[in-house]
Amino acid sequence: MVQNKPVWKVTLMNPCRCPLTNLKLSCTGFESVVPVDTLTKTGDVCLLKKDILGTFVFTYVWDTSFELKVISGTIKFKVVNGTITGCT
Repeated sequence: MVQNKPVWKVTLMNPCRCPLTNLKLSCTGFESVVPVDTLTKTGDVCLLKKDILGTFVFTYVWDTSFELKVISGTIKFKVVNGTITGCT
């Protein structure tokens, strides 16, 4: 508990072997009494400021939980002659 509010944990998973970048989440009404340094909120969209390779966890503090859904993201991989050759 922080300021008499529960701490909520969000776990994001990228099953690919290449990093996931520019991950956007729908975050309608999202608030936290403690800043979430890894997110930038614009309207109802939150942009994750970090690339994800494997699992990434962040927490926020609020009275209730928020439903955060992935809107979009980009997998960073190299393509040579139409073939994926590795990660960037």
